[in-house]
Amino acid sequence: MEQKLDKILKLSEVLNITALSKCTIWLYIKKGLFPASVKLGPRRIGWFESDIQDWLLSKKEERELERVKNGNN
Repeated sequence: MEQKLDKILKLSEVLNITALSKCTIWLYIKKGLFPASVKLGPRRIGWFESDIQDWLLSKKEERELERVKNGNN
């Protein structure tokens, strides 16, 4: 079975997808609230696209749980 490779996203792409600022991303990483980056070279980092998608889905699930908790469907 062939395994599909995950796309690497640049910081600018992650900023665009998440609508977070650089400072917020670094703060969330430090607090363990955001996926860690991967080092690609001496001056280049990136994120696995699947990690960012999973993080976004978790935020959506948190929102849905909050709605249920508050009785808002």
